[in-house]
Formats: sequence, C-alpha cells, structure tokens
Amino acid sequence: MTRIVTVVAVFSLLGMALLPTVESLSRIGIGIPPIPGSEGFVLLATLWVAFLGAILAARDKRLLALSQEVEYSDNQPVSLRTLYSNTMTFVLVSVMTYASAGFVLENFAAETKVVPAPFWVVAVIIPIGFALITTSVFLVSPRNILVRGSMILAVIIVSIMGYFELFTQPQFFWIGVVLILVSFPMGVPIFAVLGGLSMLILHYNFGTIQTIANEAFTITEKYEYATIPLFALTGYILAEGGAPKRLVGVFHNWFGWMPGGTPIASALICAFFTALTGGSGVTILALGGLLLPMLREEGYPLGFSIGLITVSGSLGLLFPPSLPLILYGVRGGTAMQLGIDKIFQAAFVPGLILLGLVSLWGIRQSYISKVERSSFDINRAVKSLWEAKWEVVIPFLILLSILTGFTRLVEVAAMSAVYSLIVEVYIYKDLKLDALYKVVAKCAKFVGGILIIIAMAKALNLAFVDIYFYETMINWIENNIHNKFVLLLALNIFLLIVGCLMDIFSAIIIIVPLISQLFSSSTFSMFGEFSEGGIAMMLGLQAVHIAVIFIANLELGYITPPVGMNLFLSAYRFDKPLSKIYRATLPYFLILLFGVMVITYVPIVFPGLLPGIESSSTDSDGDGMPDWWEKAYKLKENEDDSGQDPDKDGVTNLEEYKQDSNPQEPPELDDSG
Repeated sequence: MTRIVTVVAVFSLLGMALLPTVESLSRIGIGIPPIPGSEGFVLLATLWVAFLGAILAARDKRLLALSQEVEYSDNQPVSLRTLYSNTMTFVLVSVMTYASAGFVLENFAAETKVVPAPFWVVAVIIPIGFALITTSVFLVSPRNILVRGSMILAVIIVSIMGYFELFTQPQFFWIGVVLILVSFPMGVPIFAVLGGLSMLILHYNFGTIQTIANEAFTITEKYEYATIPLFALTGYILAEGGAPKRLVGVFHNWFGWMPGGTPIASALICAFFTALTGGSGVTILALGGLLLPMLREEGYPLGFSIGLITVSGSLGLLFPPSLPLILYGVRGGTAMQLGIDKIFQAAFVPGLILLGLVSLWGIRQSYISKVERSSFDINRAVKSLWEAKWEVVIPFLILLSILTGFTRLVEVAAMSAVYSLIVEVYIYKDLKLDALYKVVAKCAKFVGGILIIIAMAKALNLAFVDIYFYETMINWIENNIHNKFVLLLALNIFLLIVGCLMDIFSAIIIIVPLISQLFSSSTFSMFGEFSEGGIAMMLGLQAVHIAVIFIANLELGYITPPVGMNLFLSAYRFDKPLSKIYRATLPYFLILLFGVMVITYVPIVFPGLLPGIESSSTDSDGDGMPDWWEKAYKLKENEDDSGQDPDKDGVTNLEEYKQDSNPQEPPELDDSG
C-alpha cells in the first residue's frame, strides 16, 4: 500500500509541474499545443498530493508537531506523554475520518468544477487519507497493550459521547478543549489539534463536523495553493542535487575575504533555500550537515555555528518567492486590497535588514575568534559563479516572471520546478532518475504535512467565524486601543506568541482574517466618526506594512524559547539537548527582535515607502475615497467626485464607498457601477 501511495504522489507532483509549464509554452507560439483539462488536473493533484503526502509522513512519524515524540523501547515502561499523545492523535484522526466519509457520502452525486468527473472521484481521497493516517498512527504506536488498548477505548468513549451530543453541553465542551490544548505540546500533530478544535467548536455551536472535509476540499478552488508544492519541489531538487556545494562555493569565494565572510555566506545560502522551499526546517535539515563542519573548520565556536544555522533557516521567509508571503497574499489580499507582487516588493528591504543584522553578528564573532580570512581571488570567484550560473539565476527568473505578468504564479512555480529538474538531472547530472524519484517522494511527504495543516487551519478559521471570535476581538481593539504605536506593540507581542506556538502556515490561515478586519471593519469609531476601512486605516497604518510585520514576527517566533519550531529541528539535526540550542540562539533572538522593532517603528525603512507600493488608505484627491476604490470603479483619482452619481441610482460615490466598506450594509450598485 505504501508503494502505491508513493507512486501516485510522485507522479501527481510531477504532473503538477509539467502541465502548467506546457500551458505557458503554448502561449509563446512555438508550436506546442495546450493540454485540455490541465488546469483541473493541477487543482485535483494539489488535494491528492496533500493527503497522499500526509499518509507517507504519518507512516514515517514525520507529521509536523510542536515537539517530537520520545522514542519508545519495548523494554522500557510507557511514559504518560507517550500514552496521551498516541491516544489523542488516534481519537482525533478517527473522528476526522468519520466526518469526511459523511461529507463525501452526503455529496456523492454532486458535480464539481475541478474536473469533468463526479464529486466523489475528486473528494474520495479525503476520507481515504484520514483513514490511512489513522491506520498508520495505530501501527507506528508502541506495541504495548496499555497504549493500544487506551487508543481503542478512547475512540469508543468519544463515539458514544458524540452520539448523545454531550459535547454540546458547556462542561463537556470545555473539558474537550482543555484535553486537546494539553495534547499540543505533547507531540500530537498540529493538523490533528487544529482539526479537533474546529470539530469541537462546530459541534458545540450545533454545526456539522463535516465542515473540516469541506474546507480541505476548498484547496482545489485556488491555484495559489498549488504553488506551495511546486516551489517546495524546486527547493528539494536543488538541495538534493549539487546546488548546495556550488552555491556555498559562490558565496564563500565572493564573501570569504571579508570579516565574517563564512557566516555571511552561510546566512545567504540558508536564506536562498528557505525562500525557495518555504520551510525553514527543510533548510536546517538539508544544509546543516554541510555548513556546520565548514564553520567549525575555520575556527568558529560550536554554539555560535549552531545558532547561526538555526536562525538563518528562517531568514528567507521575507524574500520572494517565499511561500508564506504568497499564502498571506492569498488569504488577506482581497480584504486588504493587497497583491502578492506588492508584498514581494515590500518585504525585500526588511528581509535585507534582518539578514544584515545576522551578518554583523558574524563579523563580530570573526574578530573575537580571530578567524583567518582568505584572500579574494577574482578568477576563482568568477569561476565559482560561472559553475553555478544555472542555479544562481533561479530567483531572478522567478521574480522577472512574476513582475512582468507574462505568466501566472502557478505557472512560474511549475516552470521553476521543471527548470531545476533539467538543470540537476541533465545539465549538472548530479541527480539520477532513480534518485529523483526519492527526492520527489520526500518533497511530497513534506508538502502533505504542510497542506493538511492549512486545510485544518481553514476549518478552525471557519469555526472562529461561527462563534463571532473575530468580531469580538475587533470590537475590543476598537474600544480599547486608540494609538497606532500601542496597536503595533500589541500586534508584535501577539504575533510573537503565535509564532512560537504555531507553524507559520496555520498562523496565516487563522490570524490573517483577524488582521484583515482591522482594515475592513466597518462601524463607528471610538471617536464617534465613521471608520472608513477599519481602525488600522484610521490610525494611518498600511496593509503592506502589517503584512511584513506579520511575517517578520513569525520568523522570530521560530527561534523563540521554549517552543520555537526551529529549536526542536536544530536539536534533532545536530543531536544536541534543547538547553544548548537555547543558549546558542539567544543572542540571535535578541538581534532579530531589535530588527523586528526597527521594521515596525522606524518609518525610514518602512516598506510601504518603496516606489509602486501605495497605502490602502491613500487618497490623492482628498475626497474621502481611497485611490484603490476609485480605480475599481473607474473614477478620477485627482478630482473630487465624491458628490457625483455616475450610475444614476440616487446614491453618491462617497456613500457607495461607505457601503462598500461596511459589510453590515452591502452596496446595491447597478450594472454601470
């Protein structure tokens, strides 16, 4: 069964890369015909890769969790943590299997726009995926009668309680919430925690737990979700080929003559790979074994070197084509009138600031450790750059394709994966075809772990909407925070906590809707004035600025003790106790904390000041309507046309804008408006 799952996952992921590439080439006019149905296949494959990859990750105990499960030996007594985490995981995923099976059966005969096939053909992977994950959880659990007996007994008890709707009673609901939250730091997979909380909230509020399957299915509705596995595939192909050694050579030869040249090169190469893979943990695991010996050989202390690699693993999150930046644009772009291209532009300078601060710390350490610098050899530097030319140009090709608008984002991601494959397999010949199969399978496993978290985070987001969580939070903010800097400080603290407790993809799905409400909330403000676009816009904040602050804080959260995600991955990669990882990363944490404060509060580095990036509240003509709204309705941006009524519906432009800004009062525009 595992081999079948792997084969389907590998060919689905390769098909996702090939079909959009052919579609792009067909528009150039070189005689390549488009492939009918390719768009539908890409959407379908995204859903299937998500669950097939998650199945493989569950089999290898690689589902992303806040902490790793303690290894169990048959001759040791079972710890309470092992018993609890295995039992909770089995229960939660079993209930997800039941809910998703009901979802497919209820919509069995429905039609889908994804592919010309019955609904169940597309959606059947959801219950099958959860069922196989449940099976894997049971099979990889300790072969102990106490553990496996408690897993089965717990499922029976929860089934009975669900049948009698006991979780709709407050006391049982809160007991369930506490049990799930307690399981979070004990090693239960993140997707299971998010899905369990969403089902519990929905059931308590008399909703349907089948919503989790419906939200998973909505992955097929946006092409942007397909970019996640495609950009990740690009990064994996490069990392498993000879790219790391060649790129390390490039950065070392160009920067090795400088004080701290090797740490700077290490930070740059880590940022490069994280920007392509979207996973800072992948960078640590893939490059840690290469960079640590190089740093130690030059005389840098062990703690400094481990801390540098751990921190540098997340530095690329602010550089295009970082997946978190893309996902932020997908999740909040519409509500905040913010495109992915603008986020890419705005995040670049803050990314350089954080990278520069880490590099300065490396320069300082080079003087303390009295590291000998290599002389700069222009011939050797140019030669290394020439040897890696096919890989060095990848980020620039991606940016050029995105900014010119010639291809869609999913096609850019697909072409970058195909390009990387051609470079590593056929030009450099570092990857053999049989090795490529293993690389794609490994990527599918990683991507499955990410996408299933996104799916369950979407379900939890819907549950929060169902209980008016966001509305309550926004009302509290509007009534209690009257100062821009206080709001930014509260946002920094909140996001830092979120960043160390939640992976960045879940955080974006769950928290960005709350952030977007700050720009689209439509009530009367605490000053008794109409809030045109929300409290954040009234206080003069820009949506693009908040987007960068959001990602920067979560980037810092990855190394925030005691539960930052990269801390655990680094301890795993370098086989060191967490206490040593904490000490190694503490100086970097303080440095990046300073950098995040600069990005947040110093206007001169504010990303919204870059050319071409305008505030969502910019109002050039001062008529009360921001420029983006006037563009949408084809009004003149430099003329006060607030009192005009071009659609002859009896409502002026300004009043229609206020209606657009207020979800409580949906606008009634005719065809002309």
